[in-house]
Amino acid sequence: MVEKIEIKAQHLSEIDFSPYGQVLDYDSSEQKIYPHDNVIVTPNIGQLEIDTGALDLMHLKATRRDFVGTMLERHVLTSQTFIPLLGCCGLFLLAPPEDLENKNSLPDLDKVVAVIFDGTKGINLKIGTWHCSPFPISEISNYIMVSRAGTLKDDLKLVDLPKQMNRYFEIVL
Repeated sequence: MVEKIEIKAQHLSEIDFSPYGQVLDYDSSEQKIYPHDNVIVTPNIGQLEIDTGALDLMHLKATRRDFVGTMLERHVLTSQTFIPLLGCCGLFLLAPPEDLENKNSLPDLDKVVAVIFDGTKGINLKIGTWHCSPFPISEISNYIMVSRAGTLKDDLKLVDLPKQMNRYFEIVL
């Protein structure tokens, strides 16, 4: 029998995000204004870590599905950034990175959190952070996803939670 783990989703502002990565937001004290173009630039809001190769900018479109988490994935050669488009609100399951050298390691399910993103901030996941594809809160969520080129082909560790760990998550809003 597969065990269901009920997990309460928390808003990004309610948790310490540092075990999983960086919140991409601006700090007004760091803003620079280009006087000729009436443009505000905030430098250094996050840093993508990459082993080798080029960056890949991808579009991710997620459609509404049940809030049941059966898969987690991680990448050990790159961090991964999700930037919401059009203020889309979404939800991610996350577990902190551990044992990056062991290709057969599994996520610590006791450390999984469900995090709601309200569409005003992006996230930059640390190398090795376990995560799921985003669950849209509305019917559709669109993101720009940034990672190392080739990540989805050669740096994707997927874990089917019911099959490999005899557990899954039911997310409660």
